[in-house]
Amino acid sequence: MMGPQMDPWPLVLLAPSQAAAWELPRRLAASGRALCGVYPFKLHDFARALAEPALLGQGLRAWDSGHAALLAARLLDGPHGLPLPDDLPRAPLARALAQTLVALRRAAIAPERLEAIAAEGGRAPEDAERLHALGRLLRRFLESVEGRFADPPTVLRAAAGHATRAKWLEGARLLVMDDLELGPAERELLASLAKTMPVERFSRHVPPGLRRFSFGAWAEGLSLPARSMGDTVFAPLAPSPPPPGLVRLREDLFEAPAGEPAQDGSVELVTAPGEGAEARAIARRLLREAKRGVPFEEMGVILPRPDVYAPLFTDLLQRLRIPCRLHPSLPLATGRSARSLLLLFRCRRLARPAVMEFLTFAPVPWGELLGDE
Repeated sequence: MMGPQMDPWPLVLLAPSQAAAWELPRRLAASGRALCGVYPFKLHDFARALAEPALLGQGLRAWDSGHAALLAARLLDGPHGLPLPDDLPRAPLARALAQTLVALRRAAIAPERLEAIAAEGGRAPEDAERLHALGRLLRRFLESVEGRFADPPTVLRAAAGHATRAKWLEGARLLVMDDLELGPAERELLASLAKTMPVERFSRHVPPGLRRFSFGAWAEGLSLPARSMGDTVFAPLAPSPPPPGLVRLREDLFEAPAGEPAQDGSVELVTAPGEGAEARAIARRLLREAKRGVPFEEMGVILPRPDVYAPLFTDLLQRLRIPCRLHPSLPLATGRSARSLLLLFRCRRLARPAVMEFLTFAPVPWGELLGDE
C-alpha cells in the first residue's frame, strides 16, 4: 500500500500474539487495499528471525516447552533439598518446578539472589530452607541450559546483539501494536532496536493504578513515541470514539467511583443461573448485534475459564450456525473436534454417561451414517 501515510520501507509489527499480529493486516487487506512490506511478528518470533544467523554453528539444541519439565524431573531425581512427601506425584511437581525455574531465568534472577534472600533475618526456618533449595536447583538448571540449548533468553540475547547487523531491516520501521509484557531480555532487545531503527507504538490509555509499571511508562522512559492508529497506515481501521459508558469501563473500572453515571446502554450487566445459561444469554446478544448489521468477525467473547466455557460456546455457536474461531492461545482440547476425540477415548469401556455425552456433543452426522432406519 503506497500513499501519503506509508513510505516504501518495510514495516515490522510487534503484537502480544500471532493472532493479533495478523489481524490488522488481514482486515486492511480485506478492505480492498494493496498491502506489501509489512511483517507481523510476536516479539519472540521476531527475536528468533534476528538471532538465527548468530546462533547457527554454535551447536545449540532446539528448545521446546517440554524440555524444562524434563530437566526439572531430572533435578528432582537427584539431591534437591526440598522437604517433599514420598507419595507426592512427581510429574505435576516437575511441571510446577519447571515453570518456576523458567520464570526465574527469564527474569534474570541469579541463584545468589535467592540465597541472599534466604539468609535475611526474620524469615521462618522452613521458608529459608526452601529458598536455599530453590537456589541450588536454579543453579543446576542454568548449568544444564546455558551453552546447550537455544531457549528464549538465549535467543533474545543473541537477537539484541545481532540487531544492528540484520540487512533485511535496513530502512525499516517498527510499530508496537499493543502493550507488551516484557522481561529484562525483552527490554534489552527493544532498547537495542530503538538505537538502530525508528520504534513507535500505538497510544493506549492505561488506568492510573497500572500506569507506573505499564509498558507505556517504560516506553516513555526510552523516548519511544506514541501514535494514534489514525496517523499510521492502518488509519482506515481506526475505530470511532467509544461511548462514555465504555470509556468509563476501560479507564476507571478499578478506580474509586467519581463523576456522573454513564448510562448510555453501551455496557450491560447480565446474570445467569449457570455457565450454560450465560453462554445462551451472550449468544442472544451476538445475534441481536448481527441483526443490527455488526459483522460476526468484529465480535468477541472473553472466556474467564476456557476449560469450562470454550466447549459450551463452540457447541452452542456451531449449533446456531454462528461462525467462530477459538484464540490460538487456548489449549487444543478446548476445541470441539479435539474434545470429541477425547470423549471417544473415554467411551472405550462403554460407560453410559460418557457414551451419551459423546453422542450428543460430537459433530458426527449419525443420520447420514445410519440411514433412515
